[in-house]
Amino acid sequence: ASSFRAASPTRMPTERAPREGLIFSINCSENIPQYIDTDGMKLHQVLINLLDNAFKFTKKGQITLTVSSPQNVSQPTDSPETIPLNFQVRDTGAGIAPEEQKALFEAFSQTESGRKSRQGTGLGLNITREFIRLLGGEMKLDSEVGKGSCFEFTIQAQQSEDVTEQSLISSQKIVGLLPGQPRYRILIVDDNPVNRRLLVQLLNILELDIQQASNGEEAIELWQTQHPHLIFMDLRMPELDGYDATRRIRQLEAQLPKTSETAELNQPTTIVAISATAMGKDKALEAGCDTFIRKPFSEAEVFNALQHYLRLRYSSQEENSPSVTYSTQELSFAFQQLNPDIINQIKEAAMMGQDTTIIKIAEEMTVTHPDLAQFLFTVIDSFDYMQILAAIK
Repeated sequence: ASSFRAASPTRMPTERAPREGLIFSINCSENIPQYIDTDGMKLHQVLINLLDNAFKFTKKGQITLTVSSPQNVSQPTDSPETIPLNFQVRDTGAGIAPEEQKALFEAFSQTESGRKSRQGTGLGLNITREFIRLLGGEMKLDSEVGKGSCFEFTIQAQQSEDVTEQSLISSQKIVGLLPGQPRYRILIVDDNPVNRRLLVQLLNILELDIQQASNGEEAIELWQTQHPHLIFMDLRMPELDGYDATRRIRQLEAQLPKTSETAELNQPTTIVAISATAMGKDKALEAGCDTFIRKPFSEAEVFNALQHYLRLRYSSQEENSPSVTYSTQELSFAFQQLNPDIINQIKEAAMMGQDTTIIKIAEEMTVTHPDLAQFLFTVIDSFDYMQILAAIK
């Protein structure tokens, strides 16, 4: 997928195949496009969960991942084509009895094989099914005790063009702008002051002209008086949200007089939509946003957007500082420093797969517990709820 992220070696279940004496194979139909546009992180986690589950309960034989489409896919066009993609994870493991299959996807439900193996919390398949539903599909199961299981789902995705543009900012740390560049005007719109402060702190090294707005109405007023070159627009806000604020700005742009004196004002403002859920991406683009960044965003995503739309040229140095990591015990100790009510909120959100709730909690602790907040962003970015639950337990 266009936003697909490779799993870290410690989490890739397919590497267990040779070690455990199993055969693992991937069968992909010839009519499957090389690139698709979908929520790559959710699809990635679904496949990891299903494959990991297959390896847990398969002692001998093989595990097969099959990807196919009943539709003949043509070459990419200017209007992306929606295509159905079918995924099957088949194993030769213990199998699941018919009477256990009905309750299999309920939270904390485990099969007899799961109880005997003492592996997992009974949450993996429940979260997996919810992710598949968010992707527009539904989980199906075909299983026979002693012969194995086949988990199957179909999602709708859009065919995408060749992803040749690599990340402009990778291992380098931005320390400022190269000399001789305009002082661009940036507007940050978000009802959460913590979110605004994070972006301001990130952009301060660039010495840009930064304005802030706490809602859509303020954003429109500042656009009319300051005419920012680029807006970071939060989508979910009370009163006037980011969608409607963007539509209003685009309408006002269309009404500007076309004269040589107003040439600079006639240049459309770049609007970068920011949201904790990828589900609002299409709606944001339809409203007039130029691009979309999902929370929790990385520094690279913000700097890439500024470089792409404003043609900024950065002064940088190599970044060798490691990311924050926690073992389960260390994460458990870190949680113990929090208010018990906060811990319960995190636990309930992790059990239900509610990433936006955990993201909001992490955003609020960026000042008081910055390392823990950064780690939670990383964990939620890979949907690794099990690590959170294990630490709380």
